Amino acid sequence: MEQKKFYQLIQNQLEQCNYYKNINFKPTIKEEKEYWELEIEQQGFFVLKSNGWFDDAHICVNFHINVPVALALHRHDFFEIIYVYQGEIKNQVDGNLIEMHQGDICLLNANAIHQISKIEGETIVLNILIEKSLFENAFFYVLNGNELIFNFFANSLYKKNQEQNYMLFPLMMYQHTDALEMLQKIIAESFTKQSNYQTATELTIILLFLELTRAYRSYQERESARELNGPDISQIVQYIGEHYQDVTVESTAKQFNYHPNSLSRILKKYTGSTFSDIIQKFRINAAKDYLEHTTMSIDEIVSLVGYANKSYFYRIFREETGMSPAEFRKK
Repeated sequence: MEQKKFYQLIQNQLEQCNYYKNINFKPTIKEEKEYWELEIEQQGFFVLKSNGWFDDAHICVNFHINVPVALALHRHDFFEIIYVYQGEIKNQVDGNLIEMHQGDICLLNANAIHQISKIEGETIVLNILIEKSLFENAFFYVLNGNELIFNFFANSLYKKNQEQNYMLFPLMMYQHTDALEMLQKIIAESFTKQSNYQTATELTIILLFLELTRAYRSYQERESARELNGPDISQIVQYIGEHYQDVTVESTAKQFNYHPNSLSRILKKYTGSTFSDIIQKFRINAAKDYLEHTTMSIDEIVSLVGYANKSYFYRIFREETGMSPAEFRKK
């Protein structure tokens, strides 16, 4: 979408919702108590439910304004993309302070506890809310294999603990991709509500995630190659994937001339995962493939993908997929 047209669309929407009038909205004491203050007193944050946000659509776009539910510490039962269209904000997520500038994107999962600083001046922030059911029903199969985004959503859906409940994409990371075009198309479709706009936003958000993943991987490769002064991180991960049945951190470190401790640190820094987590992912993916496309017994598959302990495999498989191997094969 042309930037001039998109800018005009944003301005028109701001006027319709009285954005600058509501930017310093002050609720009554009754409203504060009734809707969120009690929950904060009891648990330190309140939960923002999806009820009333989505209506007949699975994606909702709105402006962030200075209202209590936006400024107080809270989490959602849906996913959220925060997009700083103009200006800058501070976004606190799970106790981490993130400074976001114009063009930056932050993806929050449903476990993230966060609050955004008060909007000042002419700063404009948009929130794209994504219902959980959209990912469960449609994204699972489309994004499977696109590990960066897929794992982020899947871990949240299956209540799996993860160290970081957000992903930050600075403008400089993705500006040479089509991500911005995809993001603005979602916003435009949601605001104009032309025919079949729900389908358009759902398809476009998948493309947005694909673009962001490509941008992130490219960034990882550039930064890791510069630090390592040799192979980039994707080459190391590829090696692990090719030898997942019996590879160790020691054998991988020897292959790339690193100390095992250094290799572990590098992997964690650039992938967000430990060496064990990476191997686990490759093994579980292989097991899923064997379950889907062969008639081998589960015992055979357990051994083939590199697990010596069957019980351990069953536990990890359920954590990763939300079902047992037998249930996965039947689905």
